[in-house]
Amino acid sequence: MKRWHRPTLLQFITAFVPALVWMMLWGQYDLATFLSGLIFGTVLAIVFPLPRLQLVGTFRPHWFVVFVAMTLWDLCRASAQIAVLCLKPRLELHNSVIEIPLHSRTDLVMTHTVLLINLVPGTVVVEASPSTRVLHLHVLNAGDDQSRVRAYRRALENERRVARVFAPREEYLKVPEWKAFAEETTYLDWGSR
Repeated sequence: MKRWHRPTLLQFITAFVPALVWMMLWGQYDLATFLSGLIFGTVLAIVFPLPRLQLVGTFRPHWFVVFVAMTLWDLCRASAQIAVLCLKPRLELHNSVIEIPLHSRTDLVMTHTVLLINLVPGTVVVEASPSTRVLHLHVLNAGDDQSRVRAYRRALENERRVARVFAPREEYLKVPEWKAFAEETTYLDWGSR
């Protein structure tokens, strides 16, 4: 016989949030709509259970402040670069697709790295392979080797920032500093993509 356990805060939230969404979808904010949303959310959770997440890592608030500041700086810089490209009278773009092997083995770090890269204008993750830990990036206006190397280093620096905030210490130490990327980028064969 299964023992009854007291519901956790996470279970309460996963039942409560669908009830609020249900009320917003119907546009009625009364007790009956809330209760029907609660029942609907509970049935959904039973019929389509989500797998248990194993969150491995930590949160470092002081590195999070640096992370937010650097991300805002990247957003402003990239937005200005895109604006300059758009205002040119004759637009000639030479885009590239580059392959980025990640150093971290944590899914959380990989996911946040992909989100961070996609957030900044000018780069988009076209493909992310969790098994090989490789990202394929489409980089705007990266026709020469120097700009491709810059995009490569920026992507790995984003991984390092995310690892500093969320990854366990041993995982964070696997990701080299951007100065160490010089050795990695000298032998990359970009090809003609």
